[in-house]
Amino acid sequence: VLLGDEAVLADAVIVATGRAKHLFKWFEALGIPQPEEARVPLGLCYASCWYDGVQCNEIARLSFCTRSKTKRHGISIQSYPDRVHMCLIGYFGDHPPTDQAEYEAFADSLEAPLFRDIMSAGTPEGVVRFTIPEQIRRSWHELDLPTNLTVIGDAACALDPVFGQGITVLGLQALALGDFVKDGVLDGRGYQQQIHASSEEAWTITGIEAAAYAEARDHAPVPMAGFARWVLHHVGRASSVDREVLLALLDVMYLEAGAETLFRPNILARILWPRPGNSTDPRVAAAVSTSRASEAAPEPESPPA
Repeated sequence: VLLGDEAVLADAVIVATGRAKHLFKWFEALGIPQPEEARVPLGLCYASCWYDGVQCNEIARLSFCTRSKTKRHGISIQSYPDRVHMCLIGYFGDHPPTDQAEYEAFADSLEAPLFRDIMSAGTPEGVVRFTIPEQIRRSWHELDLPTNLTVIGDAACALDPVFGQGITVLGLQALALGDFVKDGVLDGRGYQQQIHASSEEAWTITGIEAAAYAEARDHAPVPMAGFARWVLHHVGRASSVDREVLLALLDVMYLEAGAETLFRPNILARILWPRPGNSTDPRVAAAVSTSRASEAAPEPESPPA
């Protein structure tokens, strides 16, 4: 770090530069090579709009919906008693517009009554849009980095932001830092291994979901992505009517539990044979209508070979 003309040397350097646009130039000047990368194309665009004047007791605090056989999705979050954040999502070119009327027409195409209630009850503040072309995971742990240098966050693994797991992965990485500092010295290489491992679950989940689209199918992070998508389809369907499945799914999505949670006998039975009698109120907690896996083909009735 330069303080005026004085260079102050750091005991440890933790690089958290986001998606690493300038990182490679800095490292190249230090003689550090580029790491191996895994990439999954997304063609993602998401557009957000706040709606004021929507009463809390009239809508779900958190809702997710998707339109079968399309690349369109939507999320609404009740952040304040009378304010809702709506986010519309589109993959591979089917993107939400920024014009307010066209934005709401995109929302209408999801055929979600909840979203229509929000738009009719609230006053919009305008649309802000972001694009994410791909998700990337870099194998920094395979390089011979200086022992007091580590790369964390999106610079190590930049995920599909729709799932909201990037901040959780970064939190896990921050919590692990203390395990790799001894007597004031950072074990950067050991920490880099842990950083890579901390993103494994989220990378797999988001990659499998992306592989529901033909454009990303060749980039699936696991060999049995077809079977995994079939499972996720049924998890999504069951979670819309069964609270126990919904809670198990949220534990996995929030990285509080591994995917094996969904294969516990009591949960697996509910996934394969949904129980509408144990339904959640569609206006409470979450509404997950169907998995994105249904976009590519009609609903699968049995696991693919």
